Amino acid sequence: MLTINKENNTTIISGVKGDIFIIPNRAAKIEDYFEAFRDKYHGIFERQAEMNGLDLDAGEYGVETWIVSKEDCHCSNMADHRPYITDPETGEDIPFCLVDGRTIIRSLIDGKEGDVKTVRLPISINGRYHDEPYNGILEIELTLKQKEYRYARFGNFEKVLQDVCR
Repeated sequence: MLTINKENNTTIISGVKGDIFIIPNRAAKIEDYFEAFRDKYHGIFERQAEMNGLDLDAGEYGVETWIVSKEDCHCSNMADHRPYITDPETGEDIPFCLVDGRTIIRSLIDGKEGDVKTVRLPISINGRYHDEPYNGILEIELTLKQKEYRYARFGNFEKVLQDVCR
């Protein structure tokens, strides 16, 4: 069930479901991102790890993904299109953007085709671009579904994840 709560100045949207598949581009090790992109990405990997209670290892990978949540977020590409949720209490549509775009740390999505992972991602409520400061958290239950979407020809979820993180 979709819920919206406020903690301090952060809006937390939970109960959202979606699918995730991997864009089969070579994943980069986080240590490679750190120097060149730390400021540009606002510490996205550190933030993702912290939100999900993980310790971040510099040998971790940033994986390009595509998240689909047609029912809950009315969106077939949450990184590039402007998703929104409908507040169950007021009926108001609340647009947001994924602050980190489509790159997610491997530990959050490590699994096999069909597995379900609950992940917390930073969002910008009413935001339009990936580089905006975050003021919300999207808690989304993601089903790992490589074979049902674009790039299915590259194999199942675990094979593609292994291939891109070499």
